[in-house]
Amino acid sequence: MDAQRSIIERDYQKRRESRLGEDLPKRPPSEIDLTTQEGRDKLREDLLRALEEGYAKDYEVLIRKYFEALQREKVGQK
Repeated sequence: MDAQRSIIERDYQKRRESRLGEDLPKRPPSEIDLTTQEGRDKLREDLLRALEEGYAKDYEVLIRKYFEALQREKVGQK
């Protein structure tokens, strides 16, 4: 019993350190200009990165639809 208590106490620290939370600056994502080739490339990269995250198929479909809607909306604003 003492050996078991010794093993448990070895990994346990009685003193804990706490820190206050920090306010992190929040920046909205930059706007993508889909009227340029650079903007369309950025959208394609973002789509591929999102799909590489390994979401379930249902979410992948939603992600694709979202990016397609963005592209239709931006191209329609020309």
